[in-house]
Amino acid sequence: MTQKILLRLFYTTIIFIFFTVQSVVAQPGCPAVNAGPDQNLGCNAGCAHLDATYIATGTTTNYTCTSIPYTPPYPYNTGTPILVNIDDVWSNAIPLPFNFCYYGTNYNQIVVGSNGCITFDMSNAGGYCPWSYTATCPSSSLILNCIFGPYQDINPALGGSMYYAILGTWPCRTFVVNYYQIPEFSCTTLINTNQIVLYESTNVIEVYMQNKPLCSTWNSGNALVGIQNATGTVGCVAPGRNTSQWSATNEAWRFTPTGTPNVTIEWLDQNLSSIGTTDTLTVCPTANTTYTAVATYTNCNGNVITVTDQVTINVAGGFSMTANPADTAICIGESVTLNGTGNPAWNYSWAPSTGLSTTTGQTTVATPATTTVYTVTAIDPVNNCTASQTATVNVNPLPIISFNPANPGICYGQSIQVTASGADTYGWAPPAGLSAVVGPTVTAGPTTTTTYTVTATDSNQCTNTNSVTVNVAPLPNVVINASKPEICRGDTVLLTCWANGNIVWTPPTGLSTTTGSTVVASPLSTVHYTVTVDNGGCMGTDDFNLVVNPLPSIDFNADKTEGCEPLIVHFSDNTTPAVLSWNWNFGQPPGSNTTSHLQNPIHAFPFAGKYDITLSVISVDGCYISQTLPQYITVYPTPVAEFTSVPTVISILDSTVWFSDQSVGASKWQWDFGDYYMDGNASDIPSPIHTYSDTGTFLVTQIVTSEFGCTDTAMKNILVEPNIALFVPNAFTPNHDGRNDKFFVLGDGIMESDFKLRIFDRLGRLVFFTPNLHASWDGFVDGEKAMEGVYTWVIYYMDVKYNMHKIKGFVTLIY
Repeated sequence: MTQKILLRLFYTTIIFIFFTVQSVVAQPGCPAVNAGPDQNLGCNAGCAHLDATYIATGTTTNYTCTSIPYTPPYPYNTGTPILVNIDDVWSNAIPLPFNFCYYGTNYNQIVVGSNGCITFDMSNAGGYCPWSYTATCPSSSLILNCIFGPYQDINPALGGSMYYAILGTWPCRTFVVNYYQIPEFSCTTLINTNQIVLYESTNVIEVYMQNKPLCSTWNSGNALVGIQNATGTVGCVAPGRNTSQWSATNEAWRFTPTGTPNVTIEWLDQNLSSIGTTDTLTVCPTANTTYTAVATYTNCNGNVITVTDQVTINVAGGFSMTANPADTAICIGESVTLNGTGNPAWNYSWAPSTGLSTTTGQTTVATPATTTVYTVTAIDPVNNCTASQTATVNVNPLPIISFNPANPGICYGQSIQVTASGADTYGWAPPAGLSAVVGPTVTAGPTTTTTYTVTATDSNQCTNTNSVTVNVAPLPNVVINASKPEICRGDTVLLTCWANGNIVWTPPTGLSTTTGSTVVASPLSTVHYTVTVDNGGCMGTDDFNLVVNPLPSIDFNADKTEGCEPLIVHFSDNTTPAVLSWNWNFGQPPGSNTTSHLQNPIHAFPFAGKYDITLSVISVDGCYISQTLPQYITVYPTPVAEFTSVPTVISILDSTVWFSDQSVGASKWQWDFGDYYMDGNASDIPSPIHTYSDTGTFLVTQIVTSEFGCTDTAMKNILVEPNIALFVPNAFTPNHDGRNDKFFVLGDGIMESDFKLRIFDRLGRLVFFTPNLHASWDGFVDGEKAMEGVYTWVIYYMDVKYNMHKIKGFVTLIY
């Protein structure tokens, strides 16, 4: 058992489902009825017994199982492959094209198992198909809602093939499952070939076993042929084929529903009148009579299927003479074959002879000129029986066909209704130029004079022909010539039409006249003109679509329309529709750059003034338009900034400057004196006065603004020189009384980076040195107080004007 389960774990279920339709007629489980063989009665008549045989089915609440002849309806090795090389699995759900009723429920899907079983329980789809069982059917321990045919442990993974097929045609399609040459699981040399067939309409189930060997060493050799419901409480088993050990060869079983009967039998005579509803019936005909057995099956889904079969009871010495037919009609000149029905060995004679091809024999051909009643007499030479029958041949005249109008005529391109009368149905030929080829009335519009032939049939089915000719007159040759195919709005075009007849132009829109061969057209929009020429009632036309292209909707603007000289303006064209070329005129005097052919040009106006701007465009349709905007651009003059300053070079000791405005056209002034880090470094009066508080070169900026907001700028430098001075004391008292304790230098306009101080005693020895302008001597030398006396100092320095200086002097140290 463990080995079996482990082997199953390696198998993967792959299901391929294909639908195959084959023609299946009268398969063994299909709805069918047999009325039995034909019977013969003697000359003195008598009675015959009719017996209908059929598959007597009922609802699917109960079933019976019967042995049937081993005649498999389909080959075992055909169909759609399924569960290829896979063991112990169920297929995916396979749809049925018909409803199959099983134990009182309709199903349209089925699942096929690899161990010889199929189920209507969709929860099994794609799952594990059990192989081990010991219960007998019915049992809830077995697979539920299942057909076992036969159920045993076989192994498709080791060989053979499984197929399914949907065969036959309505109302007897079948669902067929084939297990072809599949080995037993354990006894792999034992090969099984079996077939399960489900029948539409009858809901019959058949199991065919070509070879079912016994493998008694595996699963106790158990095998089962049977069916059971969805709860395992009701089932039906083939005799001797419940769960046990057995083998079979060329064996077949049928499971037939036997609930409330769902098939009825009815007998009809040859006039299709009901004469009985039992399986068997006694009839006593006096002439040869054919009876029909009708079996009506009502399927569980409500479908009703009717099948029939016939049986003929022949009565010696008598026959049913219908003259094939007994009452018929022909037209003058036609023939009909008359047959005397009965035994070919009888002797037949026909009367009268008028219009007959022969007066003896079972068959004759009648061609009477008027309605005639013929009598056929048959004599049975064996039984010396005689019978007669009549056949009436009615002769009808041919229809007489006429036309309205009798002589139709049209102009080329026109049509006319022609009506045929004198019959019931009409066929017209040839079809050229006709609106239809059947019916009493057609619309004829041939391009040349045409003769039509009408074949007409009256209510007696007699046919005759007649012809009518439709005469076609040519149309005037009309052609419109235009001096140009399209124009711009406001332009004109000459339209000419040379043709014989009265010429009329439509519509009148934009035309100089509506009659005559030549007109002048100047519409405001596109017009489709038509010219009509009437020449003796035949009208010719031509048309011409005069395209009127709209003038461009010119529109332009500028990013600015006023400003100070020089004024740079970006122009934008917004003309619609599309423009092919542009020509701008910026209104400046000749000789200057006053035009442009760009769509969106940029133009500089260097001089003050007012300028007219003109844009002329040509659209892609070749239409021209121009627009001028007077004094569209205004350029204002720019003021001239200028000033003087007194003085231009000053000392920090006297740092006031007088500025004098020399500008032209200014209405506002803005001064920046360059010492932006100081308060009061700006002014807005024309001629300001400014005092500098620091040395250096300062850039003075004058910005003037005109009344139009135009500005100009003038800039000049003011030099403020420093005051250069150096103070050196001549004595100091380093007695630490807080007064004059140190010797130091004070300077103005001195560059500290280039300063050196040296002090020497009277013997010329250096007692103090510093490169720092702000350093001082405290009167000590090498940590000792210096002696009182006079000392010499020497100073090297550079002033802010980059002049080098060397000075020396004396200082007295006093305690």
